[in-house]
Amino acid sequence: MSARTSSPPLLLLSIALSACSSGNSRSAADAGTTNGGAGGSTASNGGALAAGGVGGSSSGGRDAGSSAGATAGAGTSSGGTSSGNGAGGTTAVSGGASGASSSGGASGANAGTGGASGANGGNGGASGAPTVERLYVAGAATSGNGSVLTEYDVTTDPVTLKKGPSLTVDGLTSFLAFSPSGDRLYSTDENGGMLRSFKLDVTTGAPSVLNAVMTAGHPTHVAIDSGSHFVFGADYNEGKVEVVGLDATGALTTWVDAESPGSQTHEVVLSPDGKFAFVPCKGSDKVAQFHFDATTGALDANTPPSVASAGGAGPRHMAFGPQAGFAYVIDENGNTMETMAYDAAAGSFTRKGALTTLPSGFSGSSTAAEVAVAPSGRFLYGSNRIVNANGDIVIYAIAQDGSLSLVAHQDTHGMQPRHFSIDPTGKLLFVANLDSKSLAVFTLDVTTGKPTFVTQTDVAMQPYYAAVNPHAK
Repeated sequence: MSARTSSPPLLLLSIALSACSSGNSRSAADAGTTNGGAGGSTASNGGALAAGGVGGSSSGGRDAGSSAGATAGAGTSSGGTSSGNGAGGTTAVSGGASGASSSGGASGANAGTGGASGANGGNGGASGAPTVERLYVAGAATSGNGSVLTEYDVTTDPVTLKKGPSLTVDGLTSFLAFSPSGDRLYSTDENGGMLRSFKLDVTTGAPSVLNAVMTAGHPTHVAIDSGSHFVFGADYNEGKVEVVGLDATGALTTWVDAESPGSQTHEVVLSPDGKFAFVPCKGSDKVAQFHFDATTGALDANTPPSVASAGGAGPRHMAFGPQAGFAYVIDENGNTMETMAYDAAAGSFTRKGALTTLPSGFSGSSTAAEVAVAPSGRFLYGSNRIVNANGDIVIYAIAQDGSLSLVAHQDTHGMQPRHFSIDPTGKLLFVANLDSKSLAVFTLDVTTGKPTFVTQTDVAMQPYYAAVNPHAK
């Protein structure tokens, strides 16, 4: 392949489920451009958040600077410690009022209108159980080393959050990818320099480690192909993209390919038809374009091999719309949202222009982070990590020609919204406010695209990622 590197074979790590190592190093939590300032305590609707507090500038580095980190030894880093099921309380919300969130201890559901007892009491316990989704939140542990991966049961009407099983693993789990079957999960470990696989219990949603493999770098993003044959890791510090095979059980196997498309590779996104792969290279101000062989896992540079962003923009993440004729790239450094026209036959983009992600008249400091298109394809969302203040979600309307127009801005009710996601129904928005150690939940108006704040909960970690498993059975 044109840009293939001679990366060494991956080292398979043994599974150690009984305990996680306490000696593994961890980089500073993702603080955007915060210059050493602690994120202050914030409160909304009576629910005080834990005080934020991660320092360090991200200039030239990934967010708070994911350093080379200590590479964990075999037999110590693929394990995790589970806290079991049913420990968390339920946050019940009806009519948009914020409910109390329990951070532990057995608790029955706070009943909705009518006061029915038991979980998901809803409107007086009437027949017809609410739809339940499985939300997974991952991030850096707030005490000791390692990361926490927690499942929450989410009901949509009324909106409730019930904390479920939680697992502690080594290293820094900063991004997740769900298998199309819905019963496997893959994660990064930025500090340990590895990718990790999990089995998800179909009844409880509880994660348990399958295995982990060492990588040639420190992956900040993970993705999986639609056939569940390959997993992709974007090694930010090393400017690499790696492809790892999967066996019949969903466990990670061996290195298949590695490419070096540019500086500070931040994400791998597959085209809707699975024939092409795209890699935003923040440090090179471009999005690399590859052919992807779904049989062998090989990546080959497309022609042209990349599409340029504006100088200094720092393309971070991207998202396709359901129509697949356009994609949108959020620029971390430029605080801009780029519109890319997509040629599906050629697997290549043409840049059409960019809009600011920041509110009118904004005069502070901020870096952009995540981007998502509503399932309807009518609205686009992006997050702004504003220094020393609550974050912001920008909402755009998407026209038939792919162009964008501003709809609104929404306070995230927490600091440093590193990640956010929209549930498969398009009616719920989940925001991981890293510095506030909280998850904020919003309903989405499918007609206007505007969010309405519902509740927030302390997630007992610095959350790097929060999303519903779209394939959960």
